[in-house]
Amino acid sequence: MTITVPGPIQPGKQVEVVAEWPHGYVAGQPQPWQRALDAKAAQTTKDQQFRASWGPVFTLGFASLGILVAVGGLLLLYLWWYRRGRDAPVGLVADYLPEPPSDLPAGVAGTLVDESADVQDILASILDLPGAAPWRSKRRTARLHGYRNQGRLHLPEEGYVGADA
Repeated sequence: MTITVPGPIQPGKQVEVVAEWPHGYVAGQPQPWQRALDAKAAQTTKDQQFRASWGPVFTLGFASLGILVAVGGLLLLYLWWYRRGRDAPVGLVADYLPEPPSDLPAGVAGTLVDESADVQDILASILDLPGAAPWRSKRRTARLHGYRNQGRLHLPEEGYVGADA
């Protein structure tokens, strides 16, 4: 093989040499390590093509399955509670009670009747305080920083002896 340059090559100048020959001109087999690397590269390419084509399908399928399990689980949990976990409806015990059902305070009795502590039960407990506790209720109106105060509960100035005294 002979390389011919059309003129002098100056120092620092780059030269590129290309050698080409027809396919099959050099006889030989690839080395065993080269075959292993080629097989691994082919498998990697095949795996990437599989992931590129089926990856979005699997992602959508598993996401749908997860949503189905979450919603279905909550629905089954609600149905289980609705059939077996809640109290059986008994209806209204009484519309009007002419006398107290027991010695319980009014707020506690109201909560037991309808099984919920409503505003009227809390108000009944507050209004029941002057008769059951050493408080006295005093109504006054005062202006303080633009707010209007009405009604306060106070401790008595003298010692509390009891409800009967």
